Amino acid sequence: MVNWNKINWDKINKKISVKNIIFPIMVVSLIFLSLIWGKIAYKHIQKSIFAGNMEEIISKNENPTFSVEKIYLCSSANAIDNTSEQKLDKLGLYQYTDIAVYLNNYKDNGLTEKNTLKKLYIDDISLDLDYNIGKPSLVYTNLLKMGSREELAQMISNSKNIQNDKIDFYIVSSNDENDVSDYEKPTFYADCSNPISLKYINEISAEYKVEKNSSATFDGSILGKVGIKPEDINARISFRINIVNNKDEYYSNYVSFQIPLNDINKGTTIKSKTTIGSEYNFFTI
Repeated sequence: MVNWNKINWDKINKKISVKNIIFPIMVVSLIFLSLIWGKIAYKHIQKSIFAGNMEEIISKNENPTFSVEKIYLCSSANAIDNTSEQKLDKLGLYQYTDIAVYLNNYKDNGLTEKNTLKKLYIDDISLDLDYNIGKPSLVYTNLLKMGSREELAQMISNSKNIQNDKIDFYIVSSNDENDVSDYEKPTFYADCSNPISLKYINEISAEYKVEKNSSATFDGSILGKVGIKPEDINARISFRINIVNNKDEYYSNYVSFQIPLNDINKGTTIKSKTTIGSEYNFFTI
């Protein structure tokens, strides 16, 4: 028979209390450790997947399918007389640079679905002026009219030089399409045989004037006539060229350069840009 009076109740209660505390702590610790190991395992798996993906991406880009082969720039200026008397005392000045970006699609071994285009567009356009003199824009220009002041004047009168977000090109894939294509709209050959032709326009002001008894030529030299120095209109152009080939693979490349305007006051200048280096290869993922 149990002698209830001799039982140490304090000791029993203490044991029960410790047991009730330790068990939940062990459960919580196990859950916590499981979460930690789960995160470590997840990161390890993700790292392995990332490493595998990077190896695949690097492998895809070892031998480029497309690259920027060369860039030609033709820079000049034009002025529009905003007076009916043609007094040259209220000129709208525009500095412009026509840009021809030639692509290399490595077609020496023939044209395939891989190195011919299904889609081409330009986005992520950034036009940065050093001194905020003017209002810059970037538009498509007809390759056959590059360097034409008449085309610039027509663009301005038709307000075509407003878009700075995206330029979509129509892809010409056959001679029949070539015969009916409207080259006043963004157009590009599927075999990359023509350049991407663009026009950078900086609308400088409408209030400049040429002094009396002074002559002026409506090209880059007119900037000097009204006191605009080349460094006043320094600009950097950046944009992304996006390609989808006929295998539905996506490629892209960022093009960025400072417009060389150091001798713009001499009239019209033509420059070429070297494009040697892996940074001019189109990247695919």
